[in-house]
Amino acid sequence: MSFIAPRKYEKKSSSLPKLPSFKNNYLRTLLVSLAMALFLTFSMYGIYGMYADGGEQPIPGALILLIFALLFVVGYEFFNSRFVRRTTSVVVAFLVAFCLTILIMALVKFIYMAYDGSFFDIGWEIFIITVAFCLIISVLVLKYFENF
Repeated sequence: MSFIAPRKYEKKSSSLPKLPSFKNNYLRTLLVSLAMALFLTFSMYGIYGMYADGGEQPIPGALILLIFALLFVVGYEFFNSRFVRRTTSVVVAFLVAFCLTILIMALVKFIYMAYDGSFFDIGWEIFIITVAFCLIISVLVLKYFENF
């Protein structure tokens, strides 16, 4: 029976799944920035739809509060394990949960608009222009945060 002592400074492997690696950097950048651009476009149209309806919420208020609470709890646990101070993790978790709740509401509103047909009143040319601008913005953001 042999005993192997554990190494003190053994590097832990990350528990996060690895993203698929493309050998072609152009294709990877194009696909990631296109996904980000579509997400931004759908979110912007959802926020526009909520504004055009006079602030009418696409989700009932109780469900919005539940979504916020779940995101806050998950965010608090996530940031509490990374920050030393609890106050910092509470504030960051609150801001992240607030922003994600608004994004979820905007995406749900966009789905309602697409199902209703009111999204198609905007026009396909404006949609293509919006996707193009969001594509440029997403590439800039992607390349800016690439080294972080």
